Amino acid sequence: MANPSVTYTFTNSTTADASEVNQNFSDVLASLTDGTKSINIDAITAAGAATFNGNVALGSASGDTATVNATMSFATTPKVDQINEKTLTNGVALQGATDGNVVASGNIGEQQIGYCSSAAVTTVADTEIDVTGCSVTLTAGIWDLSYCLSAAAYRASGTSPGWCRVRITDSSDVVESDTENSIAFENSASGAFQSYGVISNTKRIYLTSSKTFKIRLTSNLSTATGAAYVYKNGDTTGSVSGNESTSFIRAVRVA
Repeated sequence: MANPSVTYTFTNSTTADASEVNQNFSDVLASLTDGTKSINIDAITAAGAATFNGNVALGSASGDTATVNATMSFATTPKVDQINEKTLTNGVALQGATDGNVVASGNIGEQQIGYCSSAAVTTVADTEIDVTGCSVTLTAGIWDLSYCLSAAAYRASGTSPGWCRVRITDSSDVVESDTENSIAFENSASGAFQSYGVISNTKRIYLTSSKTFKIRLTSNLSTATGAAYVYKNGDTTGSVSGNESTSFIRAVRVA
């Protein structure tokens, strides 16, 4: 666009006709309103609402700063650009999602995990016990909390099916709702391991402060009648494959 200009040029000690002066004023006013001129202003403050039509550039160099003190409102979806692509090449990295590094505590994608460190074995029917090692302590935020346990039952006497139940509690054994799951094992001869299975569940939790969660196990079996097992990594009790016996609780931060 052209810079603003006027029709007439006046010279000192000469007389200017009023129509010429008025035309020059009209030229100046038009340059501010007709949208055909470029104006370079050192600084400007709009006291009220301002509308900028066409393409708008904020800043002219990487050292410039654009400060937004108000809430942003979009009438359309922002154009796909470096902000949306979030790549290291574009100078925007989503830690743990694009650079392959472990996510630092407090960031989206942070993971906390507790592996079963000692096989859990029930000794008293209908009595809950902790699954050692399967616990995590989480800070305030939104988390996806899940568990996956390898379990089996041994029948010492009798042949009725065994079962075991797993659920998440806090450090005071208060049950976290909607986290319970159970498995029933097939009937088997006395003195033998009944079938193996995997118990899992997932729940989204919302925390306003730090909290510890753990896994608790109960079963209908006791020392006299047998036992329910939750396996630690590499455990081969009852000839179960050590590669299939990892049990854990895991939490991933989503906000």
